[in-house]
Order: sequence, then structure tokens, then C-alpha cells
Amino acid sequence: MPLISDSAEPFGGRLLLWQLDDKETHPEAIRNAAAPLLTGIEHPLRKTQRLATCALLSLLGPNTVASLWYDTNGKPWISDPEGHISISHCNSIAVLYYHPSKKAGADVEEPHLRIARVAPRFLHPEKENWASNDKHLLQIWSAKEAVFKAIGGGGIHFKEDLHVEHPNPEGFGVVHYQGHMGKRRFRAAYRDLEGAQLVYQS
Repeated sequence: MPLISDSAEPFGGRLLLWQLDDKETHPEAIRNAAAPLLTGIEHPLRKTQRLATCALLSLLGPNTVASLWYDTNGKPWISDPEGHISISHCNSIAVLYYHPSKKAGADVEEPHLRIARVAPRFLHPEKENWASNDKHLLQIWSAKEAVFKAIGGGGIHFKEDLHVEHPNPEGFGVVHYQGHMGKRRFRAAYRDLEGAQLVYQS
């Protein structure tokens, strides 16, 4: 069973990580619960990611997979247990972040060459001038993705509306949002996962 960890985190939520394995044989209950969510998915990696997500959801409760639904913006929700979730995955890891009372946002990314190419689209040249290497760029992108998922609405401009402070040595930082939905301040936690960058926020 490729569960990496299932732990409480400093913001009062629960963070679950799953190592993706396309040879994984999930229990029948997981495969049956996941079946409706696999409709139309042909790509093997996408299927593996969806099955891993369902396996993580099942750890929250026996009825959680069945209670999963997506709103018109694509944001996932559950009704059993009540609370907020965020789902993210890359080629090697699936992440589920659950918080019982606060909107949840999480993003996991692996390093990729295009991050530097697209940086001018999301990097604020003055407020994020601490970004001096590809790791910093990946941290900023992941932090903005996590906040975007938490807010759960469209019309957010990554470059102008979201500003990421440099995380401290302990791996915590702040992301500021100021846009058409008002002004908010998010706490962010950063974790390195064997080369992948995870950011989750509260």
C-alpha cells in the first residue's frame, strides 16, 4: 500500500500523501467506489491518479468517495465528513488536504523546464523579486495554485492579484490576495517531496 503519510498539520487540517504506482491493485471497495469517477478517462496515468485520490478519500471515511462532487469551477467538495478538501497530483505523488472548517488549497509540482518560460505570466517583478532560481519559481507557482484552489473561483490574475512572500527557513510563509473578491491573507506551508514541491495553505 503506497501511502506515504497521513498526518495532522500545523493549520489544523489533515494532509495525506500517496505514492503513485500504475501496478497498484486497490481493494475492490475502492475500485467500485471509483468506477463512476473513471468514466471517460483513458490515459493510464490519469486513471492511476484518480484511483489514488479515491484511496486517500476513503481514509477520511467509508462514504467519502461517494460524497465527492465538483462545482462548476471544478473545485472538489465532500459532504461526509463535512469540511473542505483540495486534491493535487503530479507524476509520482497524489495529495489530499482536508480541513474541517477552513477552505483548503494544495498543489504539488515536479520541476519542469517550462516554469522559467512562463514565469513572466505569474511572477510579479517587484513584489516577488526574491525569486532567484527555478526552485523559487516553483514555490511561487505552487503557492499561487494552492490559494487559487482554496478561493475556488475564476477571474483571479496570478501576476497581479496574488503575491507570495519568501518562505522562512522552517518552510512557512504568507500569500496575499487582493482582487475582485476582496483582500485576504493566507498562511502557506512548503514541503520538498523527493524533488517535488508541495504547498498547502490555510
